[in-house]
Amino acid sequence: KAPADEAARAKMIETLDERMEEYNEKYFKYRRWGMLNAPEVVFVPAGTYDAYRESLRQKGVVLNQIKPVVVLNTPERRDFFLSRVTTPSSAVDAWRAGKEAAQT
Repeated sequence: KAPADEAARAKMIETLDERMEEYNEKYFKYRRWGMLNAPEVVFVPAGTYDAYRESLRQKGVVLNQIKPVVVLNTPERRDFFLSRVTTPSSAVDAWRAGKEAAQT
């Protein structure tokens, strides 16, 4: 399945931002005060999550112990998923620049 076009992606971001503001008072305040940027929606190729599960299996993790990834809260998760992003993203660009700088 082809990734969503930019108009659909922009609508996803707008909807996510609106819903977060509606259901989370702190999010609403922080967005209004400029302390949080708008969310980003990025896409990875089909099969990325299966590849992630397989990489964990190869490390000895039992497959029924692997939970769905909803937050990239470890360096390993960030590296795995952000390295596969296929859509433009300033956050991913900054992450890539930091990785490149760390390698030099």
